[in-house]
Amino acid sequence: MSDDPKLAETSNSPDAQAMPEPISLAQFLLTCPPGNTRSVKFKRTAARIEVGRRAETPTEFELPRLSMHCSNCDGDRIFRPSESYDPILPKESSSEDDFLTYVCPNCEEAWKTFSFRLKRVGDTLVCEAYKFGEHPPFGTKIPSRVITLIHDDKAIFIKGQTAESLGLGIAAFTYYRRVIENQKSRIFDRILSVAKTLGVNSLLISELEDAKNETRFSDAVGKVKHALPDSIQINRQNPLTLLHAALTEDVHELSDETCLEIATDIRVVLTDLAEKLANAFKDDAELKGSVARLLQRQQQKQSQK
Repeated sequence: MSDDPKLAETSNSPDAQAMPEPISLAQFLLTCPPGNTRSVKFKRTAARIEVGRRAETPTEFELPRLSMHCSNCDGDRIFRPSESYDPILPKESSSEDDFLTYVCPNCEEAWKTFSFRLKRVGDTLVCEAYKFGEHPPFGTKIPSRVITLIHDDKAIFIKGQTAESLGLGIAAFTYYRRVIENQKSRIFDRILSVAKTLGVNSLLISELEDAKNETRFSDAVGKVKHALPDSIQINRQNPLTLLHAALTEDVHELSDETCLEIATDIRVVLTDLAEKLANAFKDDAELKGSVARLLQRQQQKQSQK
């Protein structure tokens, strides 16, 4: 049954007129970074029945299911809200602080908790919602291959990702640069392993080994003169020189907006490099497996003859 027109209208409220177009609760939980306020339109629970009279307050509302990444299942799942949460809006023109936890229905181990304040706008179904925070932290999921590449700097990478999502360019740039500088040897190790697997020019192998021993990332990149294998290049460009160009920018001379753009570019290139390195190993393993099986069949046929 439809909502009471008086409850549905927000235009009569001075507070509502000052707020932007309301979003859904699902949009607020998934897309709003911590420290921000959004106007949220709630949906009355379908189980509530009104019989020709104004609904009681506080108002019960529906809790949406959320599509989120489950690190345990290593895939996207439709998380369900915890049964312990009581979905009731604050009383008219008052506010309440709350926690809401979502659980993966597949493994029932992964969870996501949101902390927020709801301030109801009059007696409408609209609230000013302020997000205090969430755990695990706000941001897009980190691909497992990136985690493998950055190793024990995952926490710093997450901080960079969170800063990026909040539009804090200088912070994001600084965090991402710290990750690459810290993991320089590991990044060169992975590239060196792929190069050896693919049997590239011995001069490139020697350059990569020398680069790995350098202290600074910029000095390490300068040691590599020969082209990297095509399989780990990004749009026919050396990913090391792309990262080097970004990292040599002087953060003190750049605007926060420019730093944010560079930080995003660093994350995208590093993520793609991690994927290409992992795929190079996978393709080589598959190829060796296929060759081994074909040789075994050939030997079996010859022995039968």
